Amino acid sequence: MRYLLIDRILSKVALIKNGTRLTKLLKDKINERKEISAEESLKIEQLEKDILKDNVLRLVSFLTPIEEYTPIKFDLVFDFYNLNKVEDCELTLLHILFRRDNYLMQLPLGHHCEIFIECEHKIPKLLSKVSMDFYDSIDIGICNKTDWPNIKAELEKSRRNLEKRKQENLKNKST
Repeated sequence: MRYLLIDRILSKVALIKNGTRLTKLLKDKINERKEISAEESLKIEQLEKDILKDNVLRLVSFLTPIEEYTPIKFDLVFDFYNLNKVEDCELTLLHILFRRDNYLMQLPLGHHCEIFIECEHKIPKLLSKVSMDFYDSIDIGICNKTDWPNIKAELEKSRRNLEKRKQENLKNKST
């Protein structure tokens, strides 16, 4: 199952303001490392250009359950709290930052990261649910339609199990 859970959007103002500093920082890190690939160097140069695009969003993904190399295509956004709310989309994960200043070519399994997503045609309306610049809660998920039935079933099962444990804890506390 391939999906990302999103807990915030970083504003375009902050993105552009920090963009030049960010790419300089990344390039400095590259210069320190000898094992940098030409592909990684080109991707960091592209990040500087992508930051300025209106259709590129900087999001924070939470506990990513996939390990894949960029670019990664997604075609569905879902509401994390109402799994019946979904929206078709065309998104491409272009860039990944780990701990704010480590450029990655691959999503690290189980870690939260800043990700740069390009919206191909339009920005999905469900993204408007996501908090701007500060963490509130996981609001949406991004996946592919082919994975959605399994993801939805797994999330529903997880919620049922959590509710069952809560009820058992309450019952044990009252006895």
